[in-house]
Amino acid sequence: MYQASTGIPTSAPVPAAAPVAYRAFFVAPNGRVLGMVPLEASGEAEARVMASELVADGIVELWAGLQVVARFEGMAAGLRAETSKTPVVYRS
Repeated sequence: MYQASTGIPTSAPVPAAAPVAYRAFFVAPNGRVLGMVPLEASGEAEARVMASELVADGIVELWAGLQVVARFEGMAAGLRAETSKTPVVYRS
């Protein structure tokens, strides 16, 4: 692109970053995906809270796009009560 009056090159507008698609996957102990819920969250912190609230007695994995963010495990996953809903963070 060029500025019309001076002929000086101008930089192209920078497109806005696409919003991250957060999803909560319900996972069986053997690793099989049982279901998925899309989460409408404004950021990772809000998505983590929403995913942790979905944990009952199983396993919920929080994904941001194609990347695993956290894993929340409930009582049926074999954890003690004080460690339920504790995320296992995969992000480096």
